[in-house]
Amino acid sequence: MPDLWTSAKRSEVMSKIRSRDTGPERRLRAALRRAGLRYRSYYKVAGVKTDIVLMDLDTILMVHGCFWHGCKRHYTPPSDNALFWRRKLVSNRARDARQVRLLRKAGWRVVTVWEHSVSNNHMADLVAERLRRKA
Repeated sequence: MPDLWTSAKRSEVMSKIRSRDTGPERRLRAALRRAGLRYRSYYKVAGVKTDIVLMDLDTILMVHGCFWHGCKRHYTPPSDNALFWRRKLVSNRARDARQVRLLRKAGWRVVTVWEHSVSNNHMADLVAERLRRKA
């Protein structure tokens, strides 16, 4: 299906997509606070900008959006500009793998939290509670 917007309008829309303080990140951070877990946001570790760092647990949470990181459950590739998006997804996944390797080499446990797993506050609370039990 062709894009409904002009390329200028599509560019404007895409430029407004956040890379920080996304809805899933905010829900997860709120759940971590409710669970009594202390964390740091966007803390640089081993040269990698992380999403959430639980210092007391030596754990890093990387919050991945289903579209941008190619969730096996929810990702549907756009039909317009397919080659660009295929390359973009491959690049994102390669960067993710490289970052996880660096963080693990530095002694951190890395947990990927998918957008759909914290799609509401209840789910975010379940994730936070599981982490709290490991504390």
